[in-house]
Amino acid sequence: MKTKLLLTLMLMLALSLTAEQNPYVFEDGNFYYKITGSKTVSVTCGGDYDDPESYLGTYTGYYLPVIPENVTYRGVTYTVTAIDDNAFAWSRYMEYVEIPNTVECIGFQAFNGCNGLERAIIPSSVTRIVSAAYSFCYDLKEVTIGSSLEKIGQSAFGYCDRLSTVVCEAQIPPILDDDDTSVLYGDCFSSYASATLYVPSESLEAYQESDIWGRFSRILPIGGIGGTGDVDGNGVIAISDATFLVDLLLDGNNSLPAFYDVNGDGNVTVGDVTDLIDLLMNNN
Repeated sequence: MKTKLLLTLMLMLALSLTAEQNPYVFEDGNFYYKITGSKTVSVTCGGDYDDPESYLGTYTGYYLPVIPENVTYRGVTYTVTAIDDNAFAWSRYMEYVEIPNTVECIGFQAFNGCNGLERAIIPSSVTRIVSAAYSFCYDLKEVTIGSSLEKIGQSAFGYCDRLSTVVCEAQIPPILDDDDTSVLYGDCFSSYASATLYVPSESLEAYQESDIWGRFSRILPIGGIGGTGDVDGNGVIAISDATFLVDLLLDGNNSLPAFYDVNGDGNVTVGDVTDLIDLLMNNN
């Protein structure tokens, strides 16, 4: 009897330990979460947590998933502060993942091999992108990086062959993550020759002199060589910019970056589409 009582108490204690002492993974909605602190969690991979190969392609939810800012488990509300290593690796059902503005780190190979992923918007809360986070995303065409990014790992966007537009809103060019020893694949981007990099106009020279960012063959101030309204980044303002912006808005995303703010009111809405059409009509 005493032995049974002791085992029960030990089990209760184990479940009450912090994540550092006893990492605990739970499922809620379409995502798995790992407790990382008393009130924080990371989005993590499914499958057998002890089997490093079982995470591959485990996410099979909506093709436009929205990660919540908070999740409640056993009466405790946790804030989502990270996307864990391999969280979505080799999942092929997503065109876009909405990341909340509470996430601070995107882990190693978090979106590695997500071939359906067409664009990535990394919120201003993220300060670190670990190596290979978006590597081998062959359909990825557009990346927008928020203003707080400080460090980026090797091959973070490696082998993204169709990547054509990169927007980095950080005023200080993010540096190579020297603390990241998880992988040494190579360059942060593999599309330096083909993609256009857009940066804050006041930081243009700093990006051009950066070992990482200065390798892009074309670096332009946010707004593009076509000026405000060149939302697809091809260098001219045309009807294709309006249709491009409409498609983005129809995707249901409500946190498009300032790069698409045609009228400069601080928000990206259908009003930017109408103003862009007016701009085209007046130019003609």
